[in-house]
Amino acid sequence: MSLALEAKASLMDLEIGRKRRVLLVDDERSIRDVYGYAMRLWGYDVVVADSGEEGLRLYGRGDFDLVHTDQLMPGMTGLEMARKIRTLNPRQPILLWTADPRLNLGATTQVGGTSPAECVDVIVSKPPTCTLAEMRALMEDLMSQPR
Repeated sequence: MSLALEAKASLMDLEIGRKRRVLLVDDERSIRDVYGYAMRLWGYDVVVADSGEEGLRLYGRGDFDLVHTDQLMPGMTGLEMARKIRTLNPRQPILLWTADPRLNLGATTQVGGTSPAECVDVIVSKPPTCTLAEMRALMEDLMSQPR
């Protein structure tokens, strides 16, 4: 399918009331609860996972408009999960948040031979320095990019 047809299909989904689906992956229950609640208030269909492994498993079961993941989790990190998701769908919008100030899109850190810029679209500091409204605007921007 061409990019123009995919973009049109995405707009049609929104016009007929399809909720945007977000996969929220974080090992901290309070983060999943608070951000999941906010995302539901914004009208998103939110699927939550408490680990990178569970996130990857859930990703394989559904079509997501955005993957929103933490970096540091027991087992598989957010970047490792993102790298695997990008092998399945190279255009999947992925937002990563992290408490590691060294990690940014220009970082030379390698995860399985892949740099952060190859795995994710945006890296947000954790705790976020942006407001909830700014986070929502960022998410909307990522989800409105043609896939």
